[in-house]
Amino acid sequence: MPPVILADPAYPLLSWVLKGYPRNEATRSQRVFNYRLCRARMTGENTFGRWKRRFIRFTKRMDMDISTLAHVVLASCVSHNICEALKNEFLPDWADAEVLIEEPILPIDETPAPDAELIRDALAEYFTS
Repeated sequence: MPPVILADPAYPLLSWVLKGYPRNEATRSQRVFNYRLCRARMTGENTFGRWKRRFIRFTKRMDMDISTLAHVVLASCVSHNICEALKNEFLPDWADAEVLIEEPILPIDETPAPDAELIRDALAEYFTS
């Protein structure tokens, strides 16, 4: 099974972007899959939300070389994980911070990739077995 990014229904189904089945007419195994995908996705979203509020600079445009930016992001992730492991206080004011979400620059092809459907079906079967 290749690594995938867990996404909500607004994103296209690709071999590396996994989203749930449409809710209408979903079978039992598809509903179980959707539930588990949602739980896993929410864990990741909560983590990224805490990271973005802890390092609010990442919610704005950053004008720097990509290789430098990659090191800055990595360092912030390591720092965030240390803070989480040490159970450092997450200040309530951070949750109120405005987080800017920019629109994607490039259009996204929303045609599902055939191998993406196979990956999703295999995981749905695994979760119900």
